[in-house]
Amino acid sequence: MTRASDAKQPQVDFKHGQEIELQADPDSAYQFDRWEWTEEGVPVQSRINPRTWTVNEALSLTAVFVPRQYKFDFLSEPRTGGSWFVNSVNFADGSNAIFEHNVSLEIQAAPSPGFDLNGSISMVDPDGKVLTYETAFGNNKKIILNVDSNATVSAVFSKD
Repeated sequence: MTRASDAKQPQVDFKHGQEIELQADPDSAYQFDRWEWTEEGVPVQSRINPRTWTVNEALSLTAVFVPRQYKFDFLSEPRTGGSWFVNSVNFADGSNAIFEHNVSLEIQAAPSPGFDLNGSISMVDPDGKVLTYETAFGNNKKIILNVDSNATVSAVFSKD
């Protein structure tokens, strides 16, 4: 759970029985997770945003935000041609992983014995748009990027 420690905590007065609607708007690195408050001494949560309340007692609301997360799929052609290392963690062909917004990744294509990378690593978003990345040290088998969208990472491997 992530809470903004520098968030403003305004105090606003409402009339008893008044309906209020609030919307929590996260910055680009976060997404809304839930509202938290207490009703008659009982903790309550809601994932509805915006949310409407009827004010019947003093009300203290907290909007909870969590870092955005993105799914990466790792594909090799042929499937036995290679695997992937992401920040030194191995991923087989067909694997996927979830990464938080703006995390720095070093992705390396790892050819299986008897195979080599045929060209370079390809990375596209869910709409098929090619995503940009930096090649690590002129090595076409290793790329560096900061996560900001879902992606499919793929490569074609050929027999030596």
